[in-house]
Amino acid sequence: MTARSEPPADHRPDLYATLGVAPTASAEQITSAYRRLVRALHPDTRPAEGDQEAAAGRRLAR
Repeated sequence: MTARSEPPADHRPDLYATLGVAPTASAEQITSAYRRLVRALHPDTRPAEGDQEAAAGRRLAR
C-alpha cells in the first residue's frame, strides 16, 4: 500500500482566496466568509434550473 503524500505547496489551492479574505483575517472573518460561501453554494438555496418544481416542493414541505 502506498502512503498518501501531500501535493507540492505550489499545487495547493489558496483557501484564503477561495473564501475571499486576507491571510491576516481574524477567525471571526474566516468563519463568516466560510458560512457565506456555504450558503451561496448549498443546493437548497441554488436549485438547478430544471429542478425548480422540486425546490418549491421542498420549501412547502418545511
